Amino acid sequence: MDTYLLAWNPKRWDWKTLADDCETVARGGNARQPWSCGNSKGIAVGSHFFLVRLGSDPKGIVGAGRIASSPYEDLHWDPAREKLGDKTLYVDVDFESLSQNPLIGWAELQNPPLAGFPWATQMSGIRILPPYVQELERLLSLTLGSREIAIAEEISGETNFHEGSLRQIQVNAYERDSAARTACIRHYGAKCFVCGFNFENVYGQIGAGYIHVHHLVPLSQIRWEYSVDPIRDLRPVCPNCHAMIHLRGKPFTLDEVQRFIREVSAVQNGKLTS
Repeated sequence: MDTYLLAWNPKRWDWKTLADDCETVARGGNARQPWSCGNSKGIAVGSHFFLVRLGSDPKGIVGAGRIASSPYEDLHWDPAREKLGDKTLYVDVDFESLSQNPLIGWAELQNPPLAGFPWATQMSGIRILPPYVQELERLLSLTLGSREIAIAEEISGETNFHEGSLRQIQVNAYERDSAARTACIRHYGAKCFVCGFNFENVYGQIGAGYIHVHHLVPLSQIRWEYSVDPIRDLRPVCPNCHAMIHLRGKPFTLDEVQRFIREVSAVQNGKLTS
């Protein structure tokens, strides 16, 4: 899939829901926005995007995610042009990473190997060439990877000290590596790996892309130098199955929880034999 650059200038458009959208993404939810895509009519659903903040400081890459719709025409985002009846092209976008402050700063965009690309464009919908995409993904992963990948259900009630008390994780920690989470869902899909539940199938667009991500390696075993592999170490699971996995001190395996479901289903269908 191609990757595109979308642009936002706070001086030209007031993003009134930005703080709420950042909070939604931080909690693993789906922050969807219609976004102007310039004259680009060939953007495919499922393509990736990076969002650059322009205009006033702080400038830089503040968001990334996936294109959720084909381009469509609607009234212009500029109020003055909207009054004139002018229209422009939009795509719906799902933010998988979003911050009010740059995740990749403006200075980094001006230095090699990112130098040379028109990051200051006022026109959204420019395709980003693969070498630039790879560097953006690397920098984004480094930025987000400095945060502990954890959700409340995966942390015991006790305080944990790792590698000579280098750091402390509290029970109410809710930080995790959004890049790893995104890579996991991109690979496996937003469907529960245990029971197959899909929020979008039940709740429609409001549930699109929403899912918990479970660590196959318990956090209590993760040390300072541990590097999470999103495909090897993480699986998408629904909140119900996630709660059952962590119902006891030593988490149940995914296979065990799947077996529980099969056994209950067999009993309900009168198929379980002694």
